[in-house]
Amino acid sequence: MNKKGFEFSFAWLFALFVGVAIIFLAIYAASSFLKTGSEEHTSKVAAELGVLLNPIGTNLESSKRYSLTLPEETRIFNECVEEGTFGLQRLSVSTLSGLGEAWPKPGVPASFADKYVFSSDVVQGKELELFVKPLYIPYKVGDLIILYASPLCFVAPPNWVEDEISAAGARYVNITSNYSDCPRESISVCFAGGNCNVTVIMEDDRSGRVMKRGQPLFFYDSLLYGAIVSDKKQYDCQVMRLRKRAGEIARLYLGKTELLSAQGCSSGLEIDLRNYAEHLATSTSTLSSLIYESKLLGENNEKLSCKLF
Repeated sequence: MNKKGFEFSFAWLFALFVGVAIIFLAIYAASSFLKTGSEEHTSKVAAELGVLLNPIGTNLESSKRYSLTLPEETRIFNECVEEGTFGLQRLSVSTLSGLGEAWPKPGVPASFADKYVFSSDVVQGKELELFVKPLYIPYKVGDLIILYASPLCFVAPPNWVEDEISAAGARYVNITSNYSDCPRESISVCFAGGNCNVTVIMEDDRSGRVMKRGQPLFFYDSLLYGAIVSDKKQYDCQVMRLRKRAGEIARLYLGKTELLSAQGCSSGLEIDLRNYAEHLATSTSTLSSLIYESKLLGENNEKLSCKLF
């Protein structure tokens, strides 16, 4: 056997092995760096999104509209957490950076205890629309942030819905009397029957149920818009979070009425407020029964000389 030939072959194979190892490590390091950079970027975008949401709300206005224009195609992952005193709203983001066609893993979510974002589980686009409506049951509980990217088409909605959409100047919401007039790419919402993607069944002036994929989402007043754009699990979780918040506010008003009573201005609503707070926190209490209690509480409050809210 040629000893020099053996030494040369071994040296060549060793060099080849080392070279492959170096290339592999370089690729691994580069991919890890890109992955880390992507996660840092998406986490930063989620945090910036949270900053943008902070001033969003209503004061004296009955509704507001906001538009978000993002620099790149973006997916927003909406997660609702029911556990805790007020639950949590979590938003995480994934963006297409142009480095590949696959969507990267979303970054660290931004969390809020006082935000209620109603949307599908994943919202994708560069142009996002936010329609903000307050919820009163009977006092103001919070602002509902309706987030959507796909155009909506409302077919024969009630006058109050049409008026609210028009007053807010909501974009991407087309109102028509005929289903056939809905743009092809829009999500159709029928209020008077029809072959729409979503069907709204009004049970009285401002409450009813939204039917999506054969499942009912019960609503009252501005919760209608949340039910239209949300997935059922997402919607039910946000409603329970709002109920918890309403219950805590009821307890604050209970403290206020006890203080007013000590000053000679009794409301007589102590028992009603206590029962209402307990029913709000009970998952077995239906939305319709809570709305009935809410209306009675609001009517009794209006009769007071020292109004609580």
